[in-house]
Amino acid sequence: MPSDPKKRGVSFFDRTTSRPDPLRALVVDDNSFTLNLVRRMLEALGFQVDAANGGVQAKQLADRCRYSLVLTDFQMPEIDGYALATWFKGNFEFTRVFVMTGCSRDEVVDYINTGLVDRWIFKPFSLSQLGELVDGLAGVKS
Repeated sequence: MPSDPKKRGVSFFDRTTSRPDPLRALVVDDNSFTLNLVRRMLEALGFQVDAANGGVQAKQLADRCRYSLVLTDFQMPEIDGYALATWFKGNFEFTRVFVMTGCSRDEVVDYINTGLVDRWIFKPFSLSQLGELVDGLAGVKS
């Protein structure tokens, strides 16, 4: 029986194979208004949500908790959303990573075409659009 990663430090060897809590999400954005709005949206969809105001804080939180979903902004200082997505995908096998952006699809098409990010969502978006995007993650209904 695996031990609860919330009650202990997660070692390097069990990082990628430790399954996340089914409805646990991490929202990452350097804009506090967007961060709080998206956090509330995910909570309305049934997720337990942690919030990070940038990539550095997101990595620190990931050392303490397994997330089924990471929803990160694309453009942030220090660690941008694509670099953060790359880090999560390399370290946490079962975590889905969605990137939200205010850029146009044409501006990020090269990033989209890599296939690294599970889903992209373009700002502004509604609760129903977010619900459709996360539908199917551990039985979430939009």
